[in-house]
Amino acid sequence: MRETEIHSRAGEARVGQLILCCLIWALLGGVWLSSAANADPVEVERLLLSGSGLGDTKDWEFSISAGRRAGETTTIPVPSQWEQHGFGSYNYGHDTAKSREQGEYRHRFHVPASWQGRVVDLVFEGSMTDTRARVNGVLAGPTHRGSFYRFRYDVTPLLRFGEENLLEVTVSKHSSDRSVNRAERNADYWVFGGIFRPVSLESRPPESIDHVAIDARHDGSLRLQARPRGLRAPAELHAWVERLDGERFEGSRVAQVEVDAPHVKLAMRQAGVSPWSAEDPQLYRLAVELRRGDRVLHRSHHRFGFRTVEVRPEGLWVNGHRVMLKGVNRHAFWPASGRTLNRELDRRDAELIKAMNMNAVRASHYPPDQSFLEACDELGIYVIDELAGWHDAYGSWVGRQLVREMVERDVNHPSVILWSNGNEGGWNLTLDDEFGLHDPQGRAVLHPDAIAGGFYTQHYPSWDELESWLDPGTLKNRWLSLRGALPLVMPTELLHGLYDGGSGAGLETFWSRLRASPRAAGAFLWSFTDEAIERTDRQGALDTDGNHAPDGVLGPYRELSATYYAVREVFSPVVLTASEDPATIEVENRFDATDLARCTFRWELLELPDPGEPPEVGRLDHGELPGPPTAPGERGRLALPKALGAAAADAVRWTAVDPMGREVSSWTLPQRDLRAELVAEQRSLPAQSAEGVVAEGVVTEGVVTEAVVAEQRLSLRAGDHGAVFDLESGELLTLSHRGRELSLARGPRLVGGSAPAGAQVQHEVVDEQATVDVSYRAQESAAHRLDRA
Repeated sequence: MRETEIHSRAGEARVGQLILCCLIWALLGGVWLSSAANADPVEVERLLLSGSGLGDTKDWEFSISAGRRAGETTTIPVPSQWEQHGFGSYNYGHDTAKSREQGEYRHRFHVPASWQGRVVDLVFEGSMTDTRARVNGVLAGPTHRGSFYRFRYDVTPLLRFGEENLLEVTVSKHSSDRSVNRAERNADYWVFGGIFRPVSLESRPPESIDHVAIDARHDGSLRLQARPRGLRAPAELHAWVERLDGERFEGSRVAQVEVDAPHVKLAMRQAGVSPWSAEDPQLYRLAVELRRGDRVLHRSHHRFGFRTVEVRPEGLWVNGHRVMLKGVNRHAFWPASGRTLNRELDRRDAELIKAMNMNAVRASHYPPDQSFLEACDELGIYVIDELAGWHDAYGSWVGRQLVREMVERDVNHPSVILWSNGNEGGWNLTLDDEFGLHDPQGRAVLHPDAIAGGFYTQHYPSWDELESWLDPGTLKNRWLSLRGALPLVMPTELLHGLYDGGSGAGLETFWSRLRASPRAAGAFLWSFTDEAIERTDRQGALDTDGNHAPDGVLGPYRELSATYYAVREVFSPVVLTASEDPATIEVENRFDATDLARCTFRWELLELPDPGEPPEVGRLDHGELPGPPTAPGERGRLALPKALGAAAADAVRWTAVDPMGREVSSWTLPQRDLRAELVAEQRSLPAQSAEGVVAEGVVTEGVVTEAVVAEQRLSLRAGDHGAVFDLESGELLTLSHRGRELSLARGPRLVGGSAPAGAQVQHEVVDEQATVDVSYRAQESAAHRLDRA
């Protein structure tokens, strides 16, 4: 609330009258102040000082202490990595000699006069690595150490409202804290410098709720923990649930807030809501108001989902269903900009993960951008959110601060189902309990490549190692069982995809074994993309630091690879299998909680091009069918329409579509007459006779019943299949199935050299098996004929 000073002059003869006038004016002034306060915005207002990300930046004044362009006073886009704009030096984390340049930023900005009387924070979303800020020449607060975390300073007393202000920021690429360097700068990835995520001012009412943490379960129960800020008198906290469009559910709860309370808790139960999961990502908003009487002091909205995560001895459970995490490890990275991304890139990455039929991602080896977690919330992707620390950990003092910053930023994302304390030895055991101090949900804390939080997460297990962990009868598992329930098996790095050499090739074998075990909880491939940086000191050449970083399922610009399609097929939640009944197709449900009755199956009848014709596929007919009622883990039968048996098509393409309208997989199968009566009718046809018959018999499946030589052609027939060879050239003229020609014909074709002069074709049928032997005679060259002459 603004304070009003009233100045007046009083004459000695009129002291009493002036005192009375002062009291009246004070009363009127108080009424005006109250009205003005109610007219002020009661929500947080944000003013970007930088751009929002890649493609949307603002130029700040800049200079750097060492490396390229050292000492030059110029400008740089913010946010960005300074190496990508020609400053400083490049380092991969394994480099023993690290560059230690400092960047000096200056930026002038205006603060709205309407913010006078409000509390204003200076907020950094991420800066590498040590960051010191000054506003109008005054230090905003202590130096922040740690790259990947949101941090803030209350700069209210330093600002000039309605006027120009100066922000000066010093960023040191190398931290003064050795543990920060060991945890972040020595990691197995590219290390950069600079303010790489947005910078903003946040303005809020002087009395407000500083932070809200939500624990919402799939049964509709909800608990929240809120932290008051600047409270001058007791107040009330009101909370209710809304849909994302603002429609309010019935019912709200109220809790009393005392002046000196460090936090306030509130519990409620909301009817009529749907739970959030990767298969059905239902989102809501929690509206929170701080009130004093009828006056609203502060209002905020928080997006969340109702979901319950449980780590049980028999698996990982979400909303009462056992789930298998089909995941990948992802770094926040783009070749042109390093770790500076934007909302579109984050969304695109999440969509690609979902397109591979994955339902999980590990945010290795640091917390991702906020917009990536928002995309995971919306699309339905389970997230392991990770504190940085590759093979070394943060010290306890700085680590506690960074755990708090990470958890408070990400606590309300329903996609975040597990925390990770570092990686491969990069965990500080004293920090494990810190996560729970800020997380009312009590999510488990992992140690990737070790046992923690109820999981064993060994990296890159061999087949024998995986078997030994899944088998409860092994010596180590019997020993572990003496200490309690055996940990769930979930490799958080699997099948290292170096040069695309393993992630897809061995996945089906490993995944089938994990799916068969009641103690498996999933696996995470290494990794999402090749991490190749565009080197601005090498004319934009892509650099993966040798074989350290070309290990993605996708290329650096998200180019699709063969592994992409292999992963998509192996992880498909719907599988078509062979069926003995020709009028149906058997489908297997590999969803965690979705019945196939909620899915749709689209079909297309295709006409394939003949050999030598343009590769254009024609669509003769199409339609869609509802999925058969089939519970997860079960198999059902999809009854096929008669149109599939009536049309003279070459193939039929099937596409399974999940309840969100996303295509999860497609299969293209040879067309066959799918009506049982037609099949039976064809099987009763007598064998065709012709001049030159070598063998004859009744039509049967899979054996040769005819071999006919006529007009320099050899015709073979085996059940519904037929083949015709040219006896002069040895060429396979036609290949057919039930009278329809297939595209595999008119060959073999010469790849190089001269055309053969001719061919000798021999064939025989022994025990209903045909052998066709073709020998080609090379064509004599003109020079060879002259030599012989």
